[in-house]
Amino acid sequence: MVINGDKITGKYSMKQHEILLPSYRISTGDLNADRLNASISSIRALAGRTNATIEELIRGKTSVGGFAEELGYRTVPSPRYPRPSIGKDEGREGRYFRGGYITQKWGSAEKGDIDCIQIEFPQWTRDKSEVHGPKFGQAIVKFLNKYYP
Repeated sequence: MVINGDKITGKYSMKQHEILLPSYRISTGDLNADRLNASISSIRALAGRTNATIEELIRGKTSVGGFAEELGYRTVPSPRYPRPSIGKDEGREGRYFRGGYITQKWGSAEKGDIDCIQIEFPQWTRDKSEVHGPKFGQAIVKFLNKYYP
């Protein structure tokens, strides 16, 4: 998705895991160690034009993960699962995908003002896409309304 004015693009992928994974070019190690650096994230431009901290944007109540969690989705990063290691400690997967080509190519980490968030979805959301598409869409709309009005 690309929005005129303040810009964002996104990629939605299906993976074999049980959790939603919004990716911002932040490594698993950096998330686990609480080393969040806006200047290397795929939402650098957003972090520079808002009063929200990078912590809030990536795993706070008004992050993609925060809004998804509000709707009942287990999401890393989010307020409940701010680090991949927390999920692992609770017998969950503990995995995280930092993002791939799209967050590197189209995110604002290195230049420009187009932010990018790559979201990995569990297979079960696709199996019931008529339910989860509109439901997760609510989380995306809340995030976009908050940060890309």
